[in-house]
Amino acid sequence: MCRHGLRTGCLCCTCESGKSTERQLAYGQTTQQLVRRPPLGLCGEMIVLTGLRHVRTRVALLLLIVMGLSGSAFGAATPKEQRFGPIGRSTHGEVMILGSSSMNGVLGRTFVNNLRRRGLRVYKLGVASSGLSRPDYFDWLTQVRHLPITKRTSLAVLYLGGNDAQAIRLMDSARRPGKWVRFGARKWPKLYAARVARLAAALCKRGVRQVVYVLPADVAKSRLQRRLRPVRRGQLRGVRRVRCASAVSSRGDLRRIVNERLRRRTKRRRGRAARLRQPDGVHLTRAGAKVL
Repeated sequence: MCRHGLRTGCLCCTCESGKSTERQLAYGQTTQQLVRRPPLGLCGEMIVLTGLRHVRTRVALLLLIVMGLSGSAFGAATPKEQRFGPIGRSTHGEVMILGSSSMNGVLGRTFVNNLRRRGLRVYKLGVASSGLSRPDYFDWLTQVRHLPITKRTSLAVLYLGGNDAQAIRLMDSARRPGKWVRFGARKWPKLYAARVARLAAALCKRGVRQVVYVLPADVAKSRLQRRLRPVRRGQLRGVRRVRCASAVSSRGDLRRIVNERLRRRTKRRRGRAARLRQPDGVHLTRAGAKVL
């Protein structure tokens, strides 16, 4: 619970690690200082923000609460579903592209265009902030039964994992949220690999001939890069359990990312290569998507 006095407030978040965090806020801070986007892997949806006397802050918070109740703000999974016909005659069947926010951006469009040029029909589904650790936010395993899989669906490409370096939320037999398993706990790698395998097996059981996990690409943030190691290992471990599944590494450009970061710091502009990452250091640019 949040505790607050007359001149201080408290910001409470629901954290992706499963624990609530509290932060004391000084009286008189501006709205921009108070309401910030939570860092990746720390906090998701805002629950309570009380004890503030600043009028403009109260108005902003009221708007946030209204948006939250309507499901248009924090914590609402919004799948983006798209279908694309082939460029030219279709002779090779259909392909599904599934993933998180990267599939709604440049990387997803690059996948789609390359496949369409090869005469394939493409179905793409991207859900921002989704992954396999938090089925209480978006359950990919349950989503499998709603996918338009047909006899012509020859391949499913999955790009997940960028949001999975966090605590795992367990689900009961009725797919209701249960306990948490802390990221870094001994059970975490085994549980994550099992989820990778279950999703691939469910897709194959529905009729997909081959499932390919594209491992999360290198990121510019060193802390997130370290936390993605068990995620990549878990995906490799999971696909080994399913005969129709495999994994493709998308790593290898970390040195180039570091060089780009150094060039930005020193403001060197001569011979500067095209950036592979967007300013957040995670999502790919058009050049980065082509490399991958």
